[in-house]
Amino acid sequence: MSKKVKSAVKGAKGQDGKDAAGKTEEKCPCQLILKVFRKQEWNKKPGSSSENVQQGGTIGDFELWKVGDKEPLVTGKMLEAAGPSSKTRGSDQRVSPGSYGLIKNPGSKGPYRLIQTTQAAATASFGTRGAVNIHGGNNPVDLEGCLLPGSASTTNKVTEPPAKKGGKGEISEYPSISGSQSKLSEIKAQIAKYGTTESMTTYDGAEKYNTAYYNNVTVVIYEIGSGSK
Repeated sequence: MSKKVKSAVKGAKGQDGKDAAGKTEEKCPCQLILKVFRKQEWNKKPGSSSENVQQGGTIGDFELWKVGDKEPLVTGKMLEAAGPSSKTRGSDQRVSPGSYGLIKNPGSKGPYRLIQTTQAAATASFGTRGAVNIHGGNNPVDLEGCLLPGSASTTNKVTEPPAKKGGKGEISEYPSISGSQSKLSEIKAQIAKYGTTESMTTYDGAEKYNTAYYNNVTVVIYEIGSGSK
């Protein structure tokens, strides 16, 4: 993460982005911060008849800010994997809270991938995890441990098969979002407008990359109950 981005995160951490509203002089390039505020989680339920219930999930709010603005550029909901947060590769659980950099995704699953700019920071943030992307999708089965933006969230109910013939099945729940692709397009449009890239080696817990690094974009994830937002 560049020094400019670190400075932006320090000024925005734990706040709503409005502290800088009185500043009219914009630095070039401007700083963008994607804030994710986790709100509620649904635990994994391996024995369910529904794959979405088996996966569980986490719903939060997100805001994409241009530092210094009075209002966010984009707002919406964010669907993540179930908790607890994990640094173990293949866990298919949500990533640890904290600050991350962003690169153009070298894979095919969505436009962006979360990274760090040093191996030490990557190990601290990701552990052995890799390929934590921001991409489209509506249900827990679409997650693969990534972040899915959307316009609205819903709690879905599933009636499980009854344990005994003639009995009533248990009601299970899982979260989903709607409008994912359109909301992702809103984010992409703003990052395309304001984001700047450079060639730089970056890392997660599994790989190193040499794809385009957004040197003025930061993702900050706040854990449930952290007191933010």
